[in-house]
Amino acid sequence: MNIVEINACVRRQTPSSRFAHYAGLWKQLRLLVENRLPQTQKIRPGYRDGVILVEVPPENFFTSIVPIDTVEKFEVKFEARLEGEKPVKTTYAYGPKTPAKHVEIVLYSHEVLEEDGDACTDCDYEIVSINASPFDGPIPMGGTTRARNVLHEAGGTDVKLEEKTKDELIFFIREWAEATMFWSRHTMVMPEAAGDTD
Repeated sequence: MNIVEINACVRRQTPSSRFAHYAGLWKQLRLLVENRLPQTQKIRPGYRDGVILVEVPPENFFTSIVPIDTVEKFEVKFEARLEGEKPVKTTYAYGPKTPAKHVEIVLYSHEVLEEDGDACTDCDYEIVSINASPFDGPIPMGGTTRARNVLHEAGGTDVKLEEKTKDELIFFIREWAEATMFWSRHTMVMPEAAGDTD
């Protein structure tokens, strides 16, 4: 059995979406990540136990993140990311995605996914997100995503705030503040026409 598999959540990250994407096949992405797992220097912990971020080479990854001051027109919609989630305000512009400079793949353990019945396989880990940055470092989690996790709404994974130490809570709040400032100055672009990943 594979150690890593593809979760339904990441399958929305296609060339025609407003999200970062990988310009290869899903099975190639799975193998790329699985082969990186033994390289512990390329792995860092996520926002809670059972969530890890695996750094992979940026080749064949595209980011949709741009500074707000580079776009002229925005589209605002009220929509859900996935079926079953509450809709939220979503803002993006139209334009081309660009090659990523830094990429982390977000993996959730089977145990974390099973807390809300979101596991798609019996594998140890599933890829839930491609975080592709236009910069030389990682991008912060979006504020709405983080809030969904804290409130444990549909589509959010409980951050278990009550289990965090004081220092962990201070770090968490500082990260949230930095993410809020980042996303107040950046947006995602929606390509006008593109093909999807097979």
